[in-house]
Amino acid sequence: MTVAAALAGMSAAMHGKYATGSGLRGNLYVIGLAGSTSGKGSPLNLVGLIAGLAGSKPVSNIGSGQGIEDTLAKAEGSRLALAIDEVGHLLGCMSGQSADSHMQVAGKMLLELFSKSDSLHVTRVLAGGDRPSQAIYNPYLTLYGTTTHAKMQGIDPGMITDGTLGRCLVVSGLDHAPMCEIPEDLPKIESTEVV
Repeated sequence: MTVAAALAGMSAAMHGKYATGSGLRGNLYVIGLAGSTSGKGSPLNLVGLIAGLAGSKPVSNIGSGQGIEDTLAKAEGSRLALAIDEVGHLLGCMSGQSADSHMQVAGKMLLELFSKSDSLHVTRVLAGGDRPSQAIYNPYLTLYGTTTHAKMQGIDPGMITDGTLGRCLVVSGLDHAPMCEIPEDLPKIESTEVV
């Protein structure tokens, strides 16, 4: 799971500035699976740390698709890193017949933004004309979420058929990884400064 978290952190650090010749960008959605109390939080924290140090805006909670859109529109460089603990709960809230409309919009927003990283996303117009629509060019979203195997088994099959899980790299970690000793000859970092 740590390798997958490092990939998500690198994705967040790329800021959408790089693309292949065909326009493919490095936005990445990753779901890490492991049992309760297995240490899923450490890789999750790694993603938020790398994203923050690289200048992305790390976000740990999604309340609605409108919230994702508003936060992305205000973020520097139109980039956002979602580092979500217990993402299985979120996926469950976004899918199925009983899903609240604002959470269905969140699922739709994740689908759209993944596919629009090489083009543009036009935001919604607020009621009353308080804000006109806005074009977000090359919106860049990275997602790293952790959950348990059991919670993922309860996800609505619609998350597969609509393409949501097809956009995700799903990795299974060890429930209780063995402890490793840190070699003595590693260089020591005296201090770090975040500018």
